[in-house]
Amino acid sequence: MQHNDPTSTFRRKAAGCRVAGVALLAALLVLTGCNSTDQTQDVPLPDLAGGDARRLPEGVYAVIRQATIPLDQPTDDAWAATDETVVPLLMRGAWRGNGLRLGVVGRDRFEAYTDAMPAPVALSETLINRSAHPIPVLETPRLSSDLLFEIDLTRPPMPRHAEDIVGGKNSTLRLLARIETEEDGRHTLVLTPHHHIPSPYDLIPRSPLEKELDGRVFSELTVRLTLDPDQVAVVGLHWPWPVQEVFPEASGRLDNKAVGDRREENRASPQFVHAADDPAAPPPHIVGPRPADLPNNPAGDEDAEANDKDNDDEDDPAPRTQRVAPPLPTHFGSTLFTGTRIRQPVRHVLLISIVEPKSAEKDETAE
Repeated sequence: MQHNDPTSTFRRKAAGCRVAGVALLAALLVLTGCNSTDQTQDVPLPDLAGGDARRLPEGVYAVIRQATIPLDQPTDDAWAATDETVVPLLMRGAWRGNGLRLGVVGRDRFEAYTDAMPAPVALSETLINRSAHPIPVLETPRLSSDLLFEIDLTRPPMPRHAEDIVGGKNSTLRLLARIETEEDGRHTLVLTPHHHIPSPYDLIPRSPLEKELDGRVFSELTVRLTLDPDQVAVVGLHWPWPVQEVFPEASGRLDNKAVGDRREENRASPQFVHAADDPAAPPPHIVGPRPADLPNNPAGDEDAEANDKDNDDEDDPAPRTQRVAPPLPTHFGSTLFTGTRIRQPVRHVLLISIVEPKSAEKDETAE
């Protein structure tokens, strides 16, 4: 059976990166998985001859694909293609307040989503079975002992409630996931933030699964999301980039009057600084040239007066608009969803789909 894979656009964008041989979101959206009799078409398998084969779960399972993209590229346009209203308003606000973002992409919007996403620098895939026990689908390295920030657990109209997250003690931040099946046969994805702090002592014997939930499970922030077979849940960092006016790129012949005026503005306005002088400034390639970088009188001093006269009646070039990176705060989302890869700052995006093989569908019908 031939599948119409809407992820082909995203895969073409990933073709130039080092992991081009790995399917980016190959079968990211398992649009027809529940109608296929061949499970190997739902999720691509490694080469069987290479001994790296894996068995697909026989029942319902989730496919979690992690796309790692550069941190200095905006994802606002991609998020605009998702439906975030699937999360209740109050819970959506609670997640965003902690730097977390969740939405759903359907078949009709998936191409727009992949077109707007930056090309990934790394890709990975994980499968989890339907289980009553939550499983970590994203985890940080061990947290530094210097790390300290608040997680906001306020649920209006209750008073504000926040708790400190302190690093050290071999602790990590996690996102837990599990799959539940509703009475109507639909499947629900359950996501919960978790601060994992391994307990050094076990006075009462516990199973490894119980130990996995050591620390603080933030059940106050649990989100339940019912997914259809043609939908993908998108989970990532809430870090919106505002659209701002920036100077047009310096190119060709610039008039003396505009250059002189902008130099005066540069001397009078301390906000025009090099990114290296301001740790919170966006990368240089995001903000356009500084006034001091504009070329000196390209027409020559002898033509300055003539140029000024010719340009008195002309308007200055209109500033262009683009998204500019604001300072990134330290919160649960930025700690969990950002990192470095080969000294490059990156962010992670999770794309989760639920697969129900036809065999499992038949078993549930027979029951």
